Amino acid sequence: MLWGDVYIMKIAIDLGNRNIKLAYKKGDKVEFDSFQSRFTDEEQQDYSSAEVVEVGGVKYSIEQGNYDFEFNKTEKDYLPLLLCAIARATEDEEIEIMMGAPAEHVSGLRDIFKAQLLNKEFKFKYRNKERKVKITNIGVIGEGFASYFAIPRAVRNTDGNLGIIDIGGRTVNIATFINSKQDKVCTLNFGLLDLKNNILSDIKRSGKDYNINTIENLLDNGRIEISDEEKEGLINKIINEAKIYKIDIDLYTWFLTGGGSIDLGSAQLDNFFGKNCMLKDSLYSNVLGYYNFMLAKWGE
Repeated sequence: MLWGDVYIMKIAIDLGNRNIKLAYKKGDKVEFDSFQSRFTDEEQQDYSSAEVVEVGGVKYSIEQGNYDFEFNKTEKDYLPLLLCAIARATEDEEIEIMMGAPAEHVSGLRDIFKAQLLNKEFKFKYRNKERKVKITNIGVIGEGFASYFAIPRAVRNTDGNLGIIDIGGRTVNIATFINSKQDKVCTLNFGLLDLKNNILSDIKRSGKDYNINTIENLLDNGRIEISDEEKEGLINKIINEAKIYKIDIDLYTWFLTGGGSIDLGSAQLDNFFGKNCMLKDSLYSNVLGYYNFMLAKWGE
């Protein structure tokens, strides 16, 4: 946004349970970035190779430590991750940000985020360099709903009934649209983490003292995998739970997004929701939607 002759940097940020995603303009191009949404304040022998954010004299090593799977984003200790995302995107000292929240909880979380962040100046160190930033404007949009703005306009304008399913670690967000107008929206309180906890329980029964972070690592490195049967079980649960909200899967052309959709895979999803149902760049479609919505609302 331009105030007089001053350009205010705009950044879209998705505080995901597994990955922080961001979108921002660099030159004439929209840039995307992501990093694991975990950190530790445990003292390190060597900070030279770590991405470190220091807040209030405490050093936080990013992409180390355990994931925080707290459902309510505002109750997480998210500030080191947020400041890291901002520092990766810009050195500007005043910015505007657009964030996301579970679709059914946008209004309440918007007020909380504003109370915690709006017009606050944060002083911190990033990679041992003194930084400060003030968030002069903040918006919050529903997860899943945001991906509507990542669908090409030509598709949005020609297909009358569209549906978006955003599969995350803790939630599944569903939004439907009829003739470009929002129809229904709901948040289902389960996600890929449920399948991973099932794997964890099975492994613990074999006598191994693993935790969910170990399971994440083993999955990421291909040492274990989620079975097709478990994937289909989660998809069927999504379809059945959607019926509670009077959402009939057969009535819409579906687009699947979110990190969970990548884990489930296009082969499984196409069987239930139609061929080529995964949005391009599913990891970033929500944050791209945040960014496009921000531009539409606040201007360039």
